[in-house]
Amino acid sequence: MKKIFTLSLSIVFALSAFAQSNDLKPFSIGFNFGGQAGLTPLETNETPKIYEPTVFQLNAKGMLNETWGVMLGGNYQFINTESYDKPTNHIRLFAHGVMNAGQLMNFESFSESLGMHVHAGIGAGAIWQPGRFPDADSPLFNQADEFFTWGLGITPYMAINDQWAVNLDYSYTFHVVQTRPFDMGELQESNGIDASLMTLTVGVSYHFVFNEDNPYPLLDE
Repeated sequence: MKKIFTLSLSIVFALSAFAQSNDLKPFSIGFNFGGQAGLTPLETNETPKIYEPTVFQLNAKGMLNETWGVMLGGNYQFINTESYDKPTNHIRLFAHGVMNAGQLMNFESFSESLGMHVHAGIGAGAIWQPGRFPDADSPLFNQADEFFTWGLGITPYMAINDQWAVNLDYSYTFHVVQTRPFDMGELQESNGIDASLMTLTVGVSYHFVFNEDNPYPLLDE
């Protein structure tokens, strides 16, 4: 798995040779995959490695103007630990605001194909292990531990043309009212921010516009 993730990063940098100086269109859909690390709390001594591709993300982004936008997405992750023979399933949905930090930091002075977005917002998620707690009763999904989330991240990207881009996303997420550790061990008392983790993913996004004459229709009066 380490070789797979290293190969993915190599492909991202190799694509830079074909990058062009085109402005990306304001709406996009994307797919990212990568690893996770820094999971807290976790009862086992084994921790997921950042280079293991166990994180998968779909997202949709719309820019309100050249600087601000919104992003909706979902993550699916599986957490392998030594304390149980089945991995923990982790799903999360989120809504984030987006800022075009590359424009504000004048990335164009280095390369017109390079950029960076900063994103932050809220979400909700759940972790579970099939069959681990057959009698557990949860508010939404039986046998699952549900929680709210808030997080932030940075996404450097490289435009291949005005429709395609590759990116590297680093995000940190905090969980509220998570009642079990990530390996689904003993119940814990809630203390506000109950858990946290970071993800590092690489991905590709397809960019488009609904109306060439009006690229930012969300701001129409």
